[in-house]
Amino acid sequence: MKFLIITGFMLLFFLGQVRAHEVSLIEDEAVKKDIIPSQQEPSEETEDETPDDDFQQMNDFIQQENEKLKNIKLLNLDLEHANLELKKKEIEQKISKLDKSEGALSASNQENTTDLKTIRPVVKLVSIFESKTMKQAILSIDGVNINVKEGQQMDGVVIKSINSQAVMVEYEDGQIQKLSLL
Repeated sequence: MKFLIITGFMLLFFLGQVRAHEVSLIEDEAVKKDIIPSQQEPSEETEDETPDDDFQQMNDFIQQENEKLKNIKLLNLDLEHANLELKKKEIEQKISKLDKSEGALSASNQENTTDLKTIRPVVKLVSIFESKTMKQAILSIDGVNINVKEGQQMDGVVIKSINSQAVMVEYEDGQIQKLSLL
């Protein structure tokens, strides 16, 4: 096990040396082609400052890039916020339009409701059954035959009285009608 670990470290060290050698070869080629300006041999004082300056420049560059990314994210958030505000206003406008149309609809429904109250069902007398103890009649209310008794209320009609010849009905609007057998 120790052998594998030591071998791994040696391999990493060797690969690091090969990589460093490749980088120095690339830099030498760049200097030869005048891509990177040739450097004079640094004095002992500049050797100590150069790595720190490079490190500081890298840190400054990274901080600038991070600030740019933060600014871009903030701009994206501002854009999303503006889009949401716009959608909110559009929805509020639609709701207000619906409320206005609903108000008009409810007003027309109230008018229709009053009209419906004045519309009475069509009531016809079909037959009368009378005995000593009870009186009943069969009425056709809007085409539906219904067996009724005195005092019964249904479909906006109250049966006031039943006799052998006629039935008296009262509608919701207070009007009374006498239904006679034909």
